[in-house]
Amino acid sequence: MKLCFNTSAYGRHPLDYALKQIAGFGFWGVEMMAERPHAFPADFDAARRAETRKLLEDLKLHPISILSSDCHRDWGYDKMFEPSYINKDASIRAKRVELTKEVIDLAADLGCPCVQTGAGIIANGGFPLPRDAWNYLVACMEELADYGKSKNVRVSMEAEPSTVVETTIDMARLMKDVNSEWIGLTYDVGHVAVLGDDLIKSIDLLHEHIFNVHIEDICGRTHLHLIPGEGLGTLNLRRLLEEFKYVGYQGTVTCDLYSQVEDPNYAAQRSYAYLAPIFEELN
Repeated sequence: MKLCFNTSAYGRHPLDYALKQIAGFGFWGVEMMAERPHAFPADFDAARRAETRKLLEDLKLHPISILSSDCHRDWGYDKMFEPSYINKDASIRAKRVELTKEVIDLAADLGCPCVQTGAGIIANGGFPLPRDAWNYLVACMEELADYGKSKNVRVSMEAEPSTVVETTIDMARLMKDVNSEWIGLTYDVGHVAVLGDDLIKSIDLLHEHIFNVHIEDICGRTHLHLIPGEGLGTLNLRRLLEEFKYVGYQGTVTCDLYSQVEDPNYAAQRSYAYLAPIFEELN
């Protein structure tokens, strides 16, 4: 398993600064947000893409994914996860697919093998019937699977509380219904904990479909991403990492600490200090 960090904690800093800091702390790879001031596709012309790819290479920092779950403000929308794949309006669904394709294009240009996305919220999508929302989602994912394959970039769905894909059952159902090796899961241990699912059983069920893992500490079922190793949460992160090893998962594990924007360097340094010895032991 490879230990990585998400630029979300550096939301108040430019992308280049975040990349240099993350590399400096020793992380193997980086997950970038498809939002300003980071990897927002519309802000990246050919020259900027080439510069960023070279910077990543110079830093020996592996780009593992670009996350576009909730870019609503930069895309001109005022509701979370909109435009969404489940919106009642077909033109809005098409808009989300096209925007996701732009993220896929950026990922391909940066040498990034995966993009991450989110399903959408029923209320924010105009209240489609659940069965209709699900069918819309599956159709969009099938289209993105084909496009991702053409760019050699996989598409990963992150289960998010309150969205159409939030539970272990939802994740398993999506994998069954889409059934493409180009569509998989970003498995956020905190999100699964917040929903009250059994994490060990969930990992055992879904591991073959997981493209990337998000790790953070969580206190009970409160959706607040806490720094690993601080002792403020209730997750046994070592046990969960042991389970990923047990099922044969050998991919990336990313610290996702968007709630730590006030001091991202401390969050990154503290996370690495706690997790790196565990990874060294397990690997």
